[in-house]
Amino acid sequence: IRILKQKTNWDISIVNTIGENEYIAYPPERGPVRKQVTYFLAESPYTQPELSDESGGIDNVRWFELSEISDLNIYDDVSKMLIKSINMILGHNPEGEVLEEEPSKKQIATQEKEEQATKQESVDISGLKVAELKALAKEREIQGYSIMKKAELIAALS
Repeated sequence: IRILKQKTNWDISIVNTIGENEYIAYPPERGPVRKQVTYFLAESPYTQPELSDESGGIDNVRWFELSEISDLNIYDDVSKMLIKSINMILGHNPEGEVLEEEPSKKQIATQEKEEQATKQESVDISGLKVAELKALAKEREIQGYSIMKKAELIAALS
């Protein structure tokens, strides 16, 4: 993150690790060099990155529209990582299958209410006393429960 900020003035945060790769590069001044690369999925506010004077081997940096990606001339390993990252962004696993999203707080609350309603429905209320039936009716927010007789409470709670 620090190096990217220095070289491009780009503020990012890492979302996930996508993968790793190792290859041999052949810079003319040094000869064969083993390179180990880790690919990350990162996010950033939409701002234009600017290369510093000492960008250290980075020729260009810019945003691409999704439709432009298929026209890029990129290495196979980079292409695989790009596909994997797009799948992650779209909420799919690396193979492209849809992943289950983590439920939101609202979804969890709704699910809990449904589970509670199911539990309430499965309670045998016929053996409860009137006071217990009224307490249950109050909990379920049944209107007029305080003046109902036992049979009416059972009907309203069923």
